Amino acid sequence: MVGAKPFFVSAERTSVETLVSKGIIMQAATPRIVGRVVVGSELSVDAGVWDDGVTFAYKWLRDGDEIPNATSSSYWVVPEDYSKKLSVRVVGAKPFFVSAERPSVETSVSAGLMSEVSVPVVVGSLVGASVLRVDTGVWDEGVTFVYQWLREDIPISGANKNTYTLADKDYFRKLSVEVLAIKEGYQSEITTTLGKIYRPRNFYKTSIPKVQGGSKVGQTLTVILGSWDSGTTFTYQWWRNGKPVAKANKSSYKLSSLDKGAKITVGVTAKKIGSLTVTKTSAPIVIK
Repeated sequence: MVGAKPFFVSAERTSVETLVSKGIIMQAATPRIVGRVVVGSELSVDAGVWDDGVTFAYKWLRDGDEIPNATSSSYWVVPEDYSKKLSVRVVGAKPFFVSAERPSVETSVSAGLMSEVSVPVVVGSLVGASVLRVDTGVWDEGVTFVYQWLREDIPISGANKNTYTLADKDYFRKLSVEVLAIKEGYQSEITTTLGKIYRPRNFYKTSIPKVQGGSKVGQTLTVILGSWDSGTTFTYQWWRNGKPVAKANKSSYKLSSLDKGAKITVGVTAKKIGSLTVTKTSAPIVIK
């Protein structure tokens, strides 16, 4: 500063130097997350109103920790975010001004909805099927399934696979399967297939069993099965005068003194997956 006065020599004085600091951004709003905060959705940031000339940088956070590489104004919610709290930190910058940082309110992440779902169906013939299979259809990538087969809408113990082998007690009963679709971070989907009634086929070839080996006490009788469908399995029960003989469940039977004068027969039960179980009884033999 220079001071002047008529008829006097001018005087000049310099003030003490003062460092010029950066300015302060006066208007810096609290940012807001825009979008449905659920897994699988895209979120964006509404930074709000700030001073003119401010530019922004972003940091997305999960439970208060910065998410790696999540530094844009938008963010796709991933399964790892499920049940966590998301927020975004906005940093406003302006030349010659101190940067201002504002965090959004934390928002809990809910389970998302699967975008691609299907209605499962059971594959297998209604007549003579031995094994049924579930065709789940097309679902989102990463979906896993849990199965429960039902007989007359009641869960079948141990029937928890994608396939189910029919038993005799399943025929002429309504069968269905409950399918639970699971994906991390997404709402599970549960569907029950349409109930269907399955029927066995009849055997194409059957025979009346015959017995050979004699008719005297001490001799051994043996069953001759005859001709049956391939794949058939057999169980046996020997009978004395129309009553089952205890522990006589093999294809041969040794006659004892208890059999003397009695009529001996054998019942053969034939089973084959997908076919109706049948029992055939031999003609009686009178033991001498």
